[in-house]
Amino acid sequence: MDIEEFQRFAYESKLTPASQNLYLWLVKNHNEDADDLRDFDEFIEKHRGKPYHRETLRRSINQLKEHGLIVVAREFRWNILRLALRPLKLLNQKKSPESDQKLTKKPSKPRGFGGGFIQQQPIKSKKSEKAKQSKMELAKRLEICEAAGLDYVPGQQEWLLGFSIEEISDAVKYLLKQADIHNREGFFRRSLEECWNFAPVQKLVNIAGLRSLGVLA
Repeated sequence: MDIEEFQRFAYESKLTPASQNLYLWLVKNHNEDADDLRDFDEFIEKHRGKPYHRETLRRSINQLKEHGLIVVAREFRWNILRLALRPLKLLNQKKSPESDQKLTKKPSKPRGFGGGFIQQQPIKSKKSEKAKQSKMELAKRLEICEAAGLDYVPGQQEWLLGFSIEEISDAVKYLLKQADIHNREGFFRRSLEECWNFAPVQKLVNIAGLRSLGVLA
């Protein structure tokens, strides 16, 4: 890859330093099965002294997607992704006058066998479907937190979507084993974001609400 060409593209696209580092790392270390961003963070820590924050990595992934540098084919976890890298030359290709005319030309309406127009079926908004799915997933996580006595006000709940149901359940079990915690919500969030080791989790107190949710055996 032409580094100067990439630097020019990064400048014009206003890519953050983290996004640039991630793309350059992927070019050299891309795995067709899945890329583990923990490996990238280890690489960054060796050269930078500390790894990137989780949110920094997420923003970098989104920025690379927005500018067409990567395509996320599958997301196993937030930091384990199956990616497809798009060549920089493909993105830098200038549109020919003919292609511009094709894009601006008004498309003709498809006709049926009888010469009439085919009725177009309404297409559901992908964004609304995705928002509905996110709302359902968030509700599942909040239900577990509320059963454990954790209260997160609206606007401060979305971070829970970054963790699986299993991770949240393990963190709840770990929290319930602790004593004399004044800020339980802060303790719980920190344990997840800093990837504390919750195993092995011992059998906990009998809490009917959690048992009904399947959090406790």
